[in-house]
Amino acid sequence: MKLRISAATALAAAAAVLAVGAAPAIAATPAVAKPTSLTLNASTTWAKYGQWVTLTAHLGKTAANRTVEIDVNAWGGGAWVAKKANVDRYGNLTAYAKMTRNSTFTAKFAGDSKDAAASTKRTVYSAAGVASWMVGYYGVSNGYHLYHFNTLANETGKPIVRGFVAPNKGGQSVGSTWQVYYRGAWYTVSNQGFQLSQYSTLGVWFSDDSRLNYLPERFSFNYGGDGYNTGAFSGWQYFKVTS
Repeated sequence: MKLRISAATALAAAAAVLAVGAAPAIAATPAVAKPTSLTLNASTTWAKYGQWVTLTAHLGKTAANRTVEIDVNAWGGGAWVAKKANVDRYGNLTAYAKMTRNSTFTAKFAGDSKDAAASTKRTVYSAAGVASWMVGYYGVSNGYHLYHFNTLANETGKPIVRGFVAPNKGGQSVGSTWQVYYRGAWYTVSNQGFQLSQYSTLGVWFSDDSRLNYLPERFSFNYGGDGYNTGAFSGWQYFKVTS
């Protein structure tokens, strides 16, 4: 038996082979990383100067990577890593930061083969530190710094309140309040502004006019804040001028 193949049959077979060879390969679909749950909490959102704040990051379930990083960006004061470590068995990582400026904290998770990278932020505001103290007094009684009236003519014998603001706010202004106690209530004698020295310090002294018939007196500084710290109050300094 002889095998006969016509020209039409050969062409059809060749076209079929070419068609099969031209078929595109089916591409593998890449795995899509699932979203990762990451939160960051702070023990407070408004802190005093020098207060320690507790930061707690929480990482949800992940396939492999359990490392979280907590970064600090102190406004106008630099940036650094507060802590980088594996979370505990509950998914938590705790870090601590001493507040001296408004700061933004960021928790970061780099991701792994099945979980997407994630980050979250938290801002904590920090008051400036304002301190005051009295000098030149001869004693203290019931919280009042005592000054002799007959020393007021001497510059070193006058009631003097010194203070500072931190971090350094040299050249900026602070306010003040001077009050006297009369018939059961405090009355304001004056409100005045002062400029801080280049070292962020200042001093206020009182002339013999501060005797005010030996009435109890008190004095305070207040700082209004700027772009890096919120405002703060020094607290009162109490004094009396005696005979």
